Amino acid sequence: MSVTLLFVLVPAAVAIGFALIIGIILLASRRRPEQHGWVATPAGGQGTWNAEVLGEGGLGALGGTLASTFGTFRLEAGVLTFTPVDAAAPAWWAHCRDLAVGRRGFLEIDGADLRLVGPMGDLRCNVSLERINRMSRNTIKDLRERDYAAQFVEVLVGHGARPLS
Repeated sequence: MSVTLLFVLVPAAVAIGFALIIGIILLASRRRPEQHGWVATPAGGQGTWNAEVLGEGGLGALGGTLASTFGTFRLEAGVLTFTPVDAAAPAWWAHCRDLAVGRRGFLEIDGADLRLVGPMGDLRCNVSLERINRMSRNTIKDLRERDYAAQFVEVLVGHGARPLS
């Protein structure tokens, strides 16, 4: 291979590499479109999230879904309600000012993305804008649900809930 050919191929390969890196960065930084059911602004907003309230006992402590109660959290006018699937009315409701909410720590592996404390008790929960899996796990979906939990905490704190440390 001649030296002249190397002087042409090496810069071309470097330019292609930079173009690929810039393309990947631009694709990764694209925002996902807003999904219905969640209002991005905490103040005055309302929203609905699919919810899993983990059960008590050994199975619930390990994050098993068989002991969980599935339903929806609904936030409206500073009041959070939980309605189980197929229930005609909410199982409980609480003003956000009476709640404390926090996300799980990075090293905690108990199956719950957040903790919600209030008049209804101390609950370990998962929230999602998507259907929550009941019989199997999906690692990629679980990562998205951690983002939904962060948004949920932000919205509740915006309505007066106390952050848990």
